[in-house]
Amino acid sequence: MHLWDSYEIPLMKDLRLYHSQAESLRTMLLTGETALATFEQAFAAGLGNEDYTAVVKLIAPSLVSPSKSKNEV
Repeated sequence: MHLWDSYEIPLMKDLRLYHSQAESLRTMLLTGETALATFEQAFAAGLGNEDYTAVVKLIAPSLVSPSKSKNEV
């Protein structure tokens, strides 16, 4: 079973098509490879029901964690 056999994070399908086309042209697309790998990691981490912020949650969780308001301090 592949990661894409289930619900996936938006853009993963496009990244896989981009990757497939690059392979068929025998072209290296380093940013595409990195982006696809990152989205797949987010999916594997259980963030498949998320939107694009799943990647942010994976690579910079402190940017999306709720912060305390001044009243909660």
